[in-house]
Amino acid sequence: MEYQLITEQGALDTFVDAISNAKVLAIDTEFMRRRTLYPEIALLQVFDGQHLALIDPLAELDLGALWALLQKPEVLKVLHSPSEDIEVFQNFAGFVPAPLFDTQFALQLLGSGNCVGFAAMVNVRLGIEIDKSESRTNWLQRPLRDSQLTYAAADVAHLLPCFEQIVEEINAKGWFDIVIAESQLISQKRAFTTPDELLYRDVKGAWQLNPRDLAALRELAMWRREKAQRKNLALNFIAKKQTWWKSPNVAQAL
Repeated sequence: MEYQLITEQGALDTFVDAISNAKVLAIDTEFMRRRTLYPEIALLQVFDGQHLALIDPLAELDLGALWALLQKPEVLKVLHSPSEDIEVFQNFAGFVPAPLFDTQFALQLLGSGNCVGFAAMVNVRLGIEIDKSESRTNWLQRPLRDSQLTYAAADVAHLLPCFEQIVEEINAKGWFDIVIAESQLISQKRAFTTPDELLYRDVKGAWQLNPRDLAALRELAMWRREKAQRKNLALNFIAKKQTWWKSPNVAQAL
């Protein structure tokens, strides 16, 4: 499997130019989500069938030309189970690539079952067993090991031929637009953010509170998210919901 690791601007510019006329791009991301509110992107994989690149977002790169390509409506972007990748793009790039083709949803339409994993898809479609030893690796470490890079490259190298089989079957049934529409819906759901004033509704048992405590809970929920966003910390590392109920009333938590 041939791929290039891109850490320099010249290499990125050359790669984007090489894939600029592609009609379909297989895309994947590697990221870490430990104590942070938002996923931390660690690698971006792109494959057009001939050119495969692992782009290092931790390097000082101007990704503008790549972002423009990923937003072109005439270029189909293929991902497998893209919910988390969508969140990565939203928070790192400020947009979600579109149009999207979710191979997992397409397999569901074709009767392969719900939530078919990537490894299972590759095994059934291509007869290849994927080495999962790097699935829980630390993608933020540098330098990345050869085994990590090979694992990441395989994600898009296998995704594209799987897509080519799947899309042929989807087109035969006239379901292509359904897959695109569902992928767009996933993007919209991921983009939705609960308004600040309604965050308290996510707290179990909030309906039992009296007006005074309910008002305090509303303020506490807004404060927690604002602080989590500012520090990029997971909400529970700011304040766990369970602790809000330890006082005689919620107002004392403020």
